[in-house]
Amino acid sequence: MLFLVGSHCLAAGPIGLGTSQQGTLTYTIGSAIARTLFKTTDIRAAVQPNAGTGVMIPLVANGELDFGFSNTIELNQAIEGNGVFTGRPNPNLRIVARLFPAQVGLLVRTDSDIYKIADLRGAKITTGYQSTPVLHDLIRAMLISGGLSLDDIQQVPVPSLVRGAEAFVSGRADVTFFAAGAGKVNEINSSVGGVRFISLSANDNNVKLMQSVVKQTYVSVLNPRPGLSGILKPTSLLTYEYTMMARADLDSEIVYSVIKAMDNNKDMLTNSSGAFRRMDRDKIMMDLGAEYHAGAIKYFKESGLWNKRIINVELP
Repeated sequence: MLFLVGSHCLAAGPIGLGTSQQGTLTYTIGSAIARTLFKTTDIRAAVQPNAGTGVMIPLVANGELDFGFSNTIELNQAIEGNGVFTGRPNPNLRIVARLFPAQVGLLVRTDSDIYKIADLRGAKITTGYQSTPVLHDLIRAMLISGGLSLDDIQQVPVPSLVRGAEAFVSGRADVTFFAAGAGKVNEINSSVGGVRFISLSANDNNVKLMQSVVKQTYVSVLNPRPGLSGILKPTSLLTYEYTMMARADLDSEIVYSVIKAMDNNKDMLTNSSGAFRRMDRDKIMMDLGAEYHAGAIKYFKESGLWNKRIINVELP
């Protein structure tokens, strides 16, 4: 099957959107984009879940998947060949768009007596996350921001976000890690009778401690809204930028058409995933330490967004 936009032949067969497992943030946003493309273009997209972003990113780089979704921490590690990707650089990865800031944190039951990071001493917390090892580092960053280390907790090793959720629901863990707004948090909330995220301290010293572990992180506040499980009051969460990516040699016309559909249909994206409420088109092209895809640059220039691009970024 050939998909035509204007006079351009875009793709034969559906494009592959690489995500993590069902219920995760990447699965939610991938599904929202697939629905939007289906309703507004001739492009068909298939969401292809993987065990984690550490597994999915190389599949985008080698062409087995067309697009993927990743935080800037892992994306830059993958391109440069450091961190979990040490010795396996993927220099052909390109950013398609900066989507929004991802807000993540540590989740406890509503009736837990854990309210701040310092209260986690001795708690059973999911760690490891072999399929997405950066999550382990993010947990370390949150712990150190409150004066704790991995030695101060009881580690419950899990391979993935979903398995971490299962350990939490079963009672094997007192605390687990998740992104606010992910569909799985709603499931967890229903299963255990209520959950809440632990609010971080946003004072400068604590944030600097956190950034000593993962420099791209900062703290931002998420307010309650209907359907947002785990946020019972304004809550300070660990935050970093989230991106859509593709390999450099993916057809520029496909990338152009996908980003155009996303830019023109934010309401539709938001109806599918509340995370897109935080998508700011004036910040869709931000200097995040990696190159942008030629197809995305073409759209940004034609739409006027190129003139709004943000360089020399200094995050809060």
